[in-house]
Amino acid sequence: MIEKVSKESKQKITEDWSSQFPELSFYKPLRLYNRIGPVLTGIQLEILRGNIQYRPQFQIISLTETQEKNNIESPVVGMDVSGRNNIGEQIDFRFHEQNYIGVARKMKEQALIPFGGYLEISQIIEAILRYLDLGRRFILSDIPIQQIEEIIRLSILLDRPKETQKYQDKMLKLISSLNQSRLNFFIGDIESWKEKMFGLGKGVLLQWIDENVERYKLQKLNSF
Repeated sequence: MIEKVSKESKQKITEDWSSQFPELSFYKPLRLYNRIGPVLTGIQLEILRGNIQYRPQFQIISLTETQEKNNIESPVVGMDVSGRNNIGEQIDFRFHEQNYIGVARKMKEQALIPFGGYLEISQIIEAILRYLDLGRRFILSDIPIQQIEEIIRLSILLDRPKETQKYQDKMLKLISSLNQSRLNFFIGDIESWKEKMFGLGKGVLLQWIDENVERYKLQKLNSF
């Protein structure tokens, strides 16, 4: 029988990682986040099957979807710490003390955006684009619709129309390069999808962000 990871062990591991990332807020055991405007960014420490190892992951989580669709368990960016041979780092609970500081150092070096401080929305968009360019989207899906839709929503929140258009044009170009039958499976009729996505208003998105902050009780997090 596989033993569960104790509450005390989860708390200890979370506290140790928090000591390496003091700019992040405690959200709950194994999760350290900040809110940067329309997204959460931070770290999830995922316990793996068998309960003998855990995997640290850098995450960017959207707050710009409706409450019906928004899911804090489904990050827009979920990036493992790259170790030897580009294999994601996994830490054995028995050797946590010996290994977590070195893996935390790698995470700081590899994270796509800083863990604290003010960021422009365009910097968040660029981080998601780098995530796609790294090829990690193929781990999630050959149709990275979650990332595409998030970039479109974030672009609407920009106050610079030319920049908004630049990112939206980039997403349209990416959409046109994907397998269209597979794309239709994910989004249905593409013209209806475009009308829905590009018809979103800034006011609606800001309302959804506020609703998700309330829903997930994010008021306690550091906010930039």
